[in-house]
Amino acid sequence: MYDDLPLKTRLWRRFLYKVTKSNPELANQLKYFRANKKFLDLKNPKDFNEKVVWLNLNWQSELIKICSDKIKVHDYARSKGLPEITNEVYTYADRAEDLDWESLPQKFVLKTNNASATNIVVLDKDNFDKAAAIAQLNEWLKINFSLHTSEMQYQHIDAKIFAEKFIESDEEIPTDYKFFCFNGEPKFLSVTTGRTAETLKEDLVKVHYDLDWNRIFIMKDDYEPDRSIELEKPRNFDKMVESARVLAQDFPFVRVDFYEGDDEPVLGEMTFTPTAGKSQDYTDEMLKTLGDWIELPDEILKGFVYR
Repeated sequence: MYDDLPLKTRLWRRFLYKVTKSNPELANQLKYFRANKKFLDLKNPKDFNEKVVWLNLNWQSELIKICSDKIKVHDYARSKGLPEITNEVYTYADRAEDLDWESLPQKFVLKTNNASATNIVVLDKDNFDKAAAIAQLNEWLKINFSLHTSEMQYQHIDAKIFAEKFIESDEEIPTDYKFFCFNGEPKFLSVTTGRTAETLKEDLVKVHYDLDWNRIFIMKDDYEPDRSIELEKPRNFDKMVESARVLAQDFPFVRVDFYEGDDEPVLGEMTFTPTAGKSQDYTDEMLKTLGDWIELPDEILKGFVYR
């Protein structure tokens, strides 16, 4: 995952890996400073990044661990009375070679459950490099993603590789609808579209909408796509909003992601630390507004420590 990065970047990552293990707050400060040329105020957090990092360091729980697990998050949705939005997990295992490959359909998605951007989309089971996929998945599983990104919630997930149902759409990769929820209330969403199986990590078009499906412009000019772009409202939009509200009730902040299914939205994941709390694309005004929307809890929940 990181072997193809420049030597300087790899050395920096190894340094942060060690710092995170001993002092996660310092690691988050160093990463944020490198990205934004300023430090976070974690004693009196105000903007979005500061409050996301504060929660990452000071408000961890078993429930956050469950919801960050890309397999168990569907159990959480079922426990909230939303079985209809869960995606089908075909098979999972500790090693890629132990997946039940014979049972898989022609199209499916391979993932690890304890990281971000560790996905392989298989569009034709009969014509993909299975050996390469197994090697890649097992390599991803060796990486302690939490120590690389300084995101506490991934550290204590029981790491698995799994295959889930591919969501059919008019595009090669379905559009992703990401709802930003503050103290249980969805406020707006980002919509990512235009990706292919080869460009999964690229947001070819990322625009934002309010809950009345009006496009809103909250990113810096360098990041904001063409202002004339208008996307079609998904058929399941109202159910997405309703489901996001139910799933977000237990958290000061969470982003709830959906795809559009045939009859119901399909839950993708729940994200507690977007960009690990170092967002650069939103305007300063919007970062402050988003921060104002997060009401930090009074109690400290340091449920986990690094192993």
